[in-house]
Amino acid sequence: ARWLAESSASVERRQVLKGVAATLSLAAAGCALAATPAQKAAGAAIVNDTISIDLHSHPGMVPSLARAKITCRLVPDQEPHEIAALVADHLRRHCPPGVTLDIAPFDHGSRAYAIPEDHPGLALAERVLHEVYGIPALRVRMGATIPIGLIFRQALGAETVFFSFSTADEDYHAPNEFFRLQRLEDGLKAWIRYWELLGDAGWEKPAARG
Repeated sequence: ARWLAESSASVERRQVLKGVAATLSLAAAGCALAATPAQKAAGAAIVNDTISIDLHSHPGMVPSLARAKITCRLVPDQEPHEIAALVADHLRRHCPPGVTLDIAPFDHGSRAYAIPEDHPGLALAERVLHEVYGIPALRVRMGATIPIGLIFRQALGAETVFFSFSTADEDYHAPNEFFRLQRLEDGLKAWIRYWELLGDAGWEKPAARG
């Protein structure tokens, strides 16, 4: 959701901005309101990817206008429109006095995608990573904005193995993003080995899942 907060003439501007900051800090809680305990546990592996906030304000020492774009990354079985409504309700309930809150939800969103835990392609990826790095791979869930995984399942009956080599500390998609040269070598080794083993296995196409 995108929202805009504007101070009224009767409220001192600095107090308004403090209230705006407090409202933003509370926004993350709204994204998790619809999650069941199992969903919360499933999404707890990498908490920092749950919600992101891009804040912009008008020029000036103490601006009276601020805009923020809020993006939520969902866990399986959460509905995008329901989560957007919960975040909006959360912001309205915590909007400080003297602040006008205008929420404009975007008209698009995607449900979460998670590959089945017993998918052979996932087990193969674990095997390859073990060979490349010499230690067992760990399974984690992480937030991303890649709706094509769910589309492939629905349209083609195909699952997707996300097999990338950028790590969280490399700040991907951030202004100071970087990529270690070692990752290029690791990725080449891993992908070559993955295709070799995939060809040797000769698996048939797995049955489509809902």
